[in-house]
Amino acid sequence: MPQNLFALVLVAGVPEVRRVRLSAPLQNKITELFDDQQQAFFNGIEDELPFNGDWKPDAHEVLVLEGLTEIELMSTAITSNVTSYPALDLSRFEDEPIKALFSGYASGANVTVQVQRFISSQMLVRNQIPVIRLQTGNTFTEMTEPMFTLARSLVAVIQNGQLKFKSFSNLRTVFDLSEAYREATDSDLESFAGHTLLACADIDNFKSNADSSVRKMVHAISQDDVLNQHGLQKITDVADGFSQVNITVANGQIQLPTDKKELKTLLQFLLENIFVGPLSGEQYRTNSKRLESD
Repeated sequence: MPQNLFALVLVAGVPEVRRVRLSAPLQNKITELFDDQQQAFFNGIEDELPFNGDWKPDAHEVLVLEGLTEIELMSTAITSNVTSYPALDLSRFEDEPIKALFSGYASGANVTVQVQRFISSQMLVRNQIPVIRLQTGNTFTEMTEPMFTLARSLVAVIQNGQLKFKSFSNLRTVFDLSEAYREATDSDLESFAGHTLLACADIDNFKSNADSSVRKMVHAISQDDVLNQHGLQKITDVADGFSQVNITVANGQIQLPTDKKELKTLLQFLLENIFVGPLSGEQYRTNSKRLESD
């Protein structure tokens, strides 16, 4: 059955849905294209894992998020009367930029949304830049009406309210992920460094070492309450089994390393992103981790 095409646009920073009017032949082609891209998206995927912010998926994995505003907007559009949505007007692109194009289908209570991200280079005839086309023979003419191209792949698939994706950096161009993947603020860093189990000799140095990855790890450690959950004794006892993790304890507190590399190693350890190979005994860092029962 032919699927409708929609655009997710931003209006004064708020996401809204627009319908894309299509001729019947083009609608059939769009349906086939999005279905093929969905098949390619899931090709080779064996595991769907909840996104927790501290790792990237392997080739056979997709990450899963829920609860985003855009998920509900897109899913509702698939099951609603398409004519209830305003038509996309490309002449308003500067005021209502397109963030994504999406299609989808419903089978009973099951709703699937196929999402392409949209980047500005997909818009043709913008800012008075001439775009030419071949009309007949070898004669080229200028295109004067605004138009756009489609992406070659999906950035995400939404199934029954679950957003499934592979690339966080691509996904964040479409969805507001500020609540899903936060970085620690300077105030958060100060609070973390002031924990009773930690000692920070130089808070300014700690902040200067806190690049994006450090801030994400600090946020994840704080959110999971790692320090309180495990305590000083357990943390130091386990760290003894990892030669690359150098923990210095003074007056009952773990000293936060002033060296950036050592700081990241400590944070990786607290996030349980370091493991020992059972055969070689070598120590590794991992971007992903699952419970053995998963």
